[in-house]
Amino acid sequence: MPYLSISMSTIVRLSCYFAVLVLLPAAPAAWARTAWLGGLGGETQHKGPPPAIYDLEIPVTMPPEIKRQVMAMYAMEADRRGGAVFVFWDKPDKALPAIPWLVALLGDQELAVAKQGRIPVGMVSSRLLEELGQPAVQPLMDALAQGPETHAQLMILRVLGKIGEAGSLEAIIKKSQFPPPPSEREKPSLVNIAPDLKRLKQEPPPPEVRAQAVEALLNFKDPRAAPALLAALDDPDPRVRAAAAKTLGQRGDPQALSALIAKGGDAEMEVRREVIGALKRYQDRLAVEVFLAGLKDPDEQVRRLAAEALGAVRDIRASQPLLAAVGDPDALVRRNAITSLQYYNTPEAVKPLAKALQDKDNAVRAQAALVLGPIGLGPVSDPEAVAALVRAAKDVHPQVRRNAVLALKHVRGPQAMEALLAACQDGFKPVRVHAVNNLGFNEDPRARNSLIQALGDPDAEVRQRAAEGLGRLKSQEAVKPLIDSLEDPERRVREAAADALQVITGWRYGMDQAGWRQWYQNQRQ
Repeated sequence: MPYLSISMSTIVRLSCYFAVLVLLPAAPAAWARTAWLGGLGGETQHKGPPPAIYDLEIPVTMPPEIKRQVMAMYAMEADRRGGAVFVFWDKPDKALPAIPWLVALLGDQELAVAKQGRIPVGMVSSRLLEELGQPAVQPLMDALAQGPETHAQLMILRVLGKIGEAGSLEAIIKKSQFPPPPSEREKPSLVNIAPDLKRLKQEPPPPEVRAQAVEALLNFKDPRAAPALLAALDDPDPRVRAAAAKTLGQRGDPQALSALIAKGGDAEMEVRREVIGALKRYQDRLAVEVFLAGLKDPDEQVRRLAAEALGAVRDIRASQPLLAAVGDPDALVRRNAITSLQYYNTPEAVKPLAKALQDKDNAVRAQAALVLGPIGLGPVSDPEAVAALVRAAKDVHPQVRRNAVLALKHVRGPQAMEALLAACQDGFKPVRVHAVNNLGFNEDPRARNSLIQALGDPDAEVRQRAAEGLGRLKSQEAVKPLIDSLEDPERRVREAAADALQVITGWRYGMDQAGWRQWYQNQRQ
């Protein structure tokens, strides 16, 4: 038998190798947590899979194709972990055995490659769990009960809220609650004081977790959800109160209206924003006072929401405050106030709206032109409104010109006619469309001539509106140009020309240009 020689260094290396094989299974979770939280450096790196995944054991009976993807979820590369989850997207039913690992990956914030770009691995996993639905609920609740790190709790609550399964409601409500102050709690029992002391020292969930839990209650129709949301309106953290107001508004719970009105004067800006946004959805005049106060709020976002909400409730008390808001320093407040004024139709709005047509903001001028038309151009057109709209028809911004021309549709008079004739040559197509359409309702001879010229416009919609207008006016001088339009490359133009010819002449040749030419020749003879 030959002599086998093994060096001492080889023996040492083999000893270390077998020691790692023996000790590694007992230490992966602790090692992973240390590495994931930044190790000895003290900086949070969050590299690799979340530590919770190392607490899971892969069963021997797991199918090989599922096991292959589960093993990839342990990879240090985020793309491999995300790719393993993506494999199940096409066949979600195959993912059922992998649900515990998908839940563990919810805390994974590293970015992985996806069709939409790079997205967090946890987000990829959350969408798959939402698709799986009810089978994922219990594993999600088990993970939530273990008190994982904050981001993982946020993701778990988000998925549970999307699924909306009744069995998870109590767990979500518990995460939304803030314990009452000591003075309001039950006094410790003299018989058994230890449990009471333990409860008194219990820490509430972090504010961001409570806020996410509140938002998760949106899809639950269970009657237990509304009281939990109402209680969250009194949470000491503004993020939770804001989330409660937003969710109550989206749900539209009738019993929440008075509670939301009471919160309209909350000290925190973000809460007031959500309260007004929620009350706007109710469209109830009981909330008018909150909206009127919101118009004077120091926060421009609150003023914007309030100005918009007053258009929905249509309460006469809002008319004067909205007129004042047309002069607000914030452009979006001014625009929303102008939009809401269209529902009040007060003649007092003509002067502020005419002034708003000179606003430095393009969107404000465009909205003022749109609203001034119905208010100032009623049965008796206001001269100031007409003059302001005629000037706006020459504005530097195309949308302002378009809205001004649209508003001048039913105005008669030399000023309006000149503005519409000039607008037929505008470089912005919508301006020409509305100008030509408006001229089709005007008996002025100049309107007919301009419409005949518009039959040669480069845009098909303009040509179509010109043909329709000539038909309404029954313009005899337009017969020959309309016959020529029967060879237009656009069918809708040819159809409009044929209809106009029938209205003008009383004859029916349809789109038969040869027939119309013969008829026209016979008429001339």
